[in-house]
Amino acid sequence: ADLAETEDLSTVNLIFVGPECPKKDFRVVRTISTTSESDDDDEGECGGKKRKRPKQQKKKPKRRRLVVETHRRGYDANGRALPEADVVVFFNPGFTCTDYEWDGALGRVKAGTPFLVTTNTEMEGVADCQYLLER
Repeated sequence: ADLAETEDLSTVNLIFVGPECPKKDFRVVRTISTTSESDDDDEGECGGKKRKRPKQQKKKPKRRRLVVETHRRGYDANGRALPEADVVVFFNPGFTCTDYEWDGALGRVKAGTPFLVTTNTEMEGVADCQYLLER
């Protein structure tokens, strides 16, 4: 909700892609209502004199949407369109593990797209970051 409010997004799409997603893809839509600032009428002191602070006008709460989807497949699946990512999160991807092939998937991520990589160990994290920097 903080991200949606800060960036004034009407919809946040959270899309999980990978072979470990549920067998049946799903899509869930939830509404997020942002809360307005407090409308307290408090007093403050300025130069020893009490003065009343003006009431803040209540902001009308905005209704925002959170859309969560899963896609059980590789991100590089040919012929199957996925939305363009604004941010990419890799959960323990193992970029340097020879059991996985990442070129196709990484080729679909637009240059300059922010990303986050999680790993099990610091050494894996360093190796994954070096792999990405060398691409």
